[in-house]
Amino acid sequence: MSANYEVLDSLITDQVPLLHAAPVGPEPAYRVVDPIETTFVIEVPKEKMSSISASEFIIIKGVVSSTNNDNVKIYSDYMLDIRMSAILNTNIAP
Repeated sequence: MSANYEVLDSLITDQVPLLHAAPVGPEPAYRVVDPIETTFVIEVPKEKMSSISASEFIIIKGVVSSTNNDNVKIYSDYMLDIRMSAILNTNIAP
């Protein structure tokens, strides 16, 4: 994003499933019995690096949805832990 909060570019424009459902226990609670960990890599094409270099801000936005019509239960002790890192192999001029 620019200093005026205008979107300059987006890395992912299609809805790509990145998270998968964790296994749940029996009804009626359907509580998660085994949390899952997902790792994914987003490679940034060279042509998009100029937009990233020109950015004042980077916004990360995600949407979580169910793929079926069943009820989804989210309990107050559930967590979504997001960790991000970057491996850069580029030259960025000051």
